[in-house]
Amino acid sequence: MQRVRDRLKTADMRIIWDIGCTTGLRISDILEIQAYQLIKPDAYIREKKTKKLHRIYVHKHIRDYIQAKIDKGEIKPCQKAFTLSRSQAWRNIKTAAAAANIKTNVGTHSMRKSYAKKYMYRHGLKELKARLNHSHIGDTIGYITSNADLGLDERGYPKKRRKK
Repeated sequence: MQRVRDRLKTADMRIIWDIGCTTGLRISDILEIQAYQLIKPDAYIREKKTKKLHRIYVHKHIRDYIQAKIDKGEIKPCQKAFTLSRSQAWRNIKTAAAAANIKTNVGTHSMRKSYAKKYMYRHGLKELKARLNHSHIGDTIGYITSNADLGLDERGYPKKRRKK
């Protein structure tokens, strides 16, 4: 995932990537965050999809970056921190993954899945389910299991078995 981050072309996209990989938020939630929410050590975000409250911890380099944008007058505290659309973010990530020569399917949701895998190894499946605000454990398992582990190809279809 670091290879993708290193190839993102703008500082905003690198910060979006960092937020996604360190908080587990969906891209739709990241793009709705107000600047003032990212200049504090933690924030509460109302998830767009589930309407559930999600507490995030904001890393210092993210706080410093957003504060610098406010200080320069690029954004106001009450404005969205980022002006990209979901499709622009997706395109940027796809381009960076291609530049990093990554063959697997990488997109905006890869940030959330990356977060889930790291969190799972530190805290366990039950805590991860709660952290991602999932209603069913099966949803959570899908985040930490690759298609190959499930016997599926890159598109999510069952791999064809070879006849002997």
